Amino acid sequence: MNRRDLLKAATGALLASPLVPLLDAYGQVPSMPKRLLLFFTPHGTIYDQWKPGGSDTNFTLSPILQPLAAHKSKLVVIDGLRINGEYHPNCALAPHPIGMSTLWTGARVNDIETVVAGGNVPVGVWSTGPSIDQVIANRLNAGTTYRSLELGVQTSISQAAFRTIYSGARTALNPQTDPRAVYASLFAGLNADAARLEKIRFEKQSMIDVNKAEVDALIRRAGAHDRSKLEAHLTALRDLERQLAQNTVGACQRGSMPAALDSGAVANRPELFDQQASLVAAAFACDLTRVASLQFSNGHDNVPYPWLGYQGAHHDNLSHDEGSPGPRATRIQICTWYAQKFAVLLDKLAAVREGSGTMLDNTLVVWGTEVATGAHNFDNVPFVVAGGGAKGVRSGRLLNAGGAFHHRLLVSIAQFMGLPDITRFGDLDAGTGGLPGLLT
Repeated sequence: MNRRDLLKAATGALLASPLVPLLDAYGQVPSMPKRLLLFFTPHGTIYDQWKPGGSDTNFTLSPILQPLAAHKSKLVVIDGLRINGEYHPNCALAPHPIGMSTLWTGARVNDIETVVAGGNVPVGVWSTGPSIDQVIANRLNAGTTYRSLELGVQTSISQAAFRTIYSGARTALNPQTDPRAVYASLFAGLNADAARLEKIRFEKQSMIDVNKAEVDALIRRAGAHDRSKLEAHLTALRDLERQLAQNTVGACQRGSMPAALDSGAVANRPELFDQQASLVAAAFACDLTRVASLQFSNGHDNVPYPWLGYQGAHHDNLSHDEGSPGPRATRIQICTWYAQKFAVLLDKLAAVREGSGTMLDNTLVVWGTEVATGAHNFDNVPFVVAGGGAKGVRSGRLLNAGGAFHHRLLVSIAQFMGLPDITRFGDLDAGTGGLPGLLT
């Protein structure tokens, strides 16, 4: 039942009999939509500074993950997952492209063909299958304006080392990296339809107020005992209406056009990220899409981080030498900054009220990367899941995956989004089923 039909039926029942248990209407509150957001940062992590201490629900956040402390109860930090990338004979040549292509697809890559002229970036390492978000978006058929939304921050040229989202074999989707262009695309004309706005205002009217004269007359006719019951039922209905109203466009705030920034300037990365995070949250709140991805940089992120005081090359000078004290300390600082940005993303989702919780409670946010560490290995690849607690995620935990392939996480993502028939994903894991312990 839609919101108006539900409230009309409930009010009609009230008028028909003061003894109808309208409090049961709470059980008919329409469910908030499930949403999925995939988040990527490059180059893995410093494992011993990333892994939390303790176990299961009794764990402490590590130094790198400390910025997520405010959201600890809504996190699942997953230790012990691995990406199956070493099947490829040229894995040593292309660990980043293989990891990028496999991260959300779980599929093999095609043969490594050539390298970019004057560089060492292989260009033939495309996934042979779609990414999990695109399969979900196609299957959901949610009727939203956008089937899915792909955003990025300086994701660079369209090569395998720089792409994670695939609509199909060898078909990578390019993230939109200009927040102003994204805003214009998402919100142009959103509030221009006067008839739609009038319909929304009508839908948001209180059905109790619409039928106020009849309700008042019924209360006057009722005896003292029935009158108290009626008033209790009316109070319950008012509360129900408030909950329902939070699932309408009342939560949709288009905001203003993001500030003009050079989307290619490295120094603008922090603010560009914040703008893109705000746009994801707004798109979800306005129900423009229910599936999105946000990719920060790429697997050959070889730029400085001047806002952290580092002016050298990230990929060449840090990730390849993170065992040395100086590069290690800087890498820890960068990885901690990634966690800070992840916290910003979660903050924006948690700021939107939905029912008795927030949009974060109804959204599965998965943070992944293409390699475990700068040493190019695929064991203990760091993953963090946030949100989704209102939809079945067993949050507030440190989950040991025991060396399972990350395909099990991809399966759990599909099952969370309402696709229980997906028990395998990709072609690099012979087993079936989701990640044990992630979902209820």
